[in-house]
Order: sequence, then structure tokens, then C-alpha cells
Amino acid sequence: MTRRKSPAGFLLLAAVAVLLIWPVYQWAVLPASGQEKEESTYLLYQVSRLQMELLAQGVKEAANEHTAEALESLKVRLYSASFTHNKLAEASGSRLSELRSLQRLSEWITRVQLGERELSEEEAAVLQEMAEHFEPVNASYENLFGEVSGLIPSQIGKLGDADDKLADWLEEELEL
Repeated sequence: MTRRKSPAGFLLLAAVAVLLIWPVYQWAVLPASGQEKEESTYLLYQVSRLQMELLAQGVKEAANEHTAEALESLKVRLYSASFTHNKLAEASGSRLSELRSLQRLSEWITRVQLGERELSEEEAAVLQEMAEHFEPVNASYENLFGEVSGLIPSQIGKLGDADDKLADWLEEELEL
């Protein structure tokens, strides 16, 4: 039985693709001068922040899903957020580290999706708790960049701490 793709899903993927490609393109073609580089890094931060907000929304929505197949939208948002964050880390001179929690969540979703089946009670419970545990990461990301000062070192530390806490919870809860 084939599943029909919804127009809304296609539009979401198209919008995500445009939001990912345009800032990366802008960052790649702009000269490496100071102000233009800062502006492109800020634009890339804005896209990365949007992707994190979409991911947070997806985590909340996933709490209501009942099948492993229904987690595909969350997985797409996860990849988009991870990709833009990694590009922001590259653009900022590696002052940001990779978000380990996104990698762990991706591993878990992939493992859950190995079969077309209903989610177990434990998996559904993890998804319900995930929104609460993900909120500090999203909140830290919101305050990561100052319009005048660029990346804020204290916020980078808070983001790293929130990410470590979430990744540790995922590893413990999901035995990754």
C-alpha cells in the first residue's frame, strides 16, 4: 500500500530547502570582509534559529503520533536543524560545537522507523517527555546571537550545557 504525499508536506520541504540553500549560498559567495561576513553569519543564525523553532514544534507534534512512519516529518526537521547549525558553526569559526542531542535523537528515530508499526508505550512516552527536555536547547538558541556583538560566549556555554543535558537524558532513556 503506497502512501500519498500531501501537498502541504511538499510545500514544507520546498520551503525548508529554500531556507537552507539561500543563506548557505549567500555565505559562500560573499567576500570574506568583516562586515559582510558578520551580516552573512547573522543571516545564517536567523535561518538556524528558525530551523530550531520548527524542530521544537515538530517535537511537540510528534508527542501525538502513534506510528513510527509518522515520525518522518520530525526526522526532516531534525536534519534541517542539524545541517544549518553545523553551517553556522563553520561560519562562526567553530566557536559552536555540534549539537550531540540532535545526533542522538536522529539515531533513535532511525531505529524506531526500521519497521512500519505502531509506537510502543515506552516510545510514545519518550516523545511526550521530549518536548519538555528540548525546550532549554531551543530557549538557549534564541539568545545565542546579539545583533551588535555577534555570538555571545555565555550563551554558547548555556547552549552546550542544555545540549549535553538533553543528549545525556536521551542516552540514558533510550540506551543509545
